[in-house]
Amino acid sequence: MKECFSPNFLRSIYMLFLIVSCIVLQKGYCQVTVTNPYQEISLMKDARIYAEAAMKLDFKVRINYTYPKLIDDQGGRDSVLNFLIKGAKEMKAKGFVFVVENITLEKPTQEVLIGGVLCTIIPEDLIFSLNGYRYEESLFIIALSEDNGGHWTFGDSSDFGRLCYLLPGLKRLPRPQYTQKELPQLPHKSF
Repeated sequence: MKECFSPNFLRSIYMLFLIVSCIVLQKGYCQVTVTNPYQEISLMKDARIYAEAAMKLDFKVRINYTYPKLIDDQGGRDSVLNFLIKGAKEMKAKGFVFVVENITLEKPTQEVLIGGVLCTIIPEDLIFSLNGYRYEESLFIIALSEDNGGHWTFGDSSDFGRLCYLLPGLKRLPRPQYTQKELPQLPHKSF
């Protein structure tokens, strides 16, 4: 008998590996900027490292690429690291097997300057399995730079509501709609 997991449950499992966040309240304003091609290469390289750290459950790298104010708001690096490690251990103890098969990052949206922070949205497609059932989700990563694109840090789509509250201009950025669908299971290989 196939177990049925609700989309909200599956999303919450995925979000366990993502850092719950908050940005220090800043006055929001919006100014469109022109993307430098070299800056976009740096952005996508850093975004790939951030996304793959989640795939590999490499929490230390994930934290290194997370927007520092998000980490500070959650009690600092050690607190966030302990929370993520504890959550992963609890899932394993309860018998959950969560495996990310693939992460695809798409072209970022136009960058916008909001409260002194350069922001863009990177659409993200995720294929994962949970206890043997495969799913595909469309999410997004929020890229943030406080030095005009010299260095990028990130938040996840789960952070977007809070970021919009803190940086109202952020809601002007186009972002993909959340979708989730079940995929066919992979055939079992016999040796």
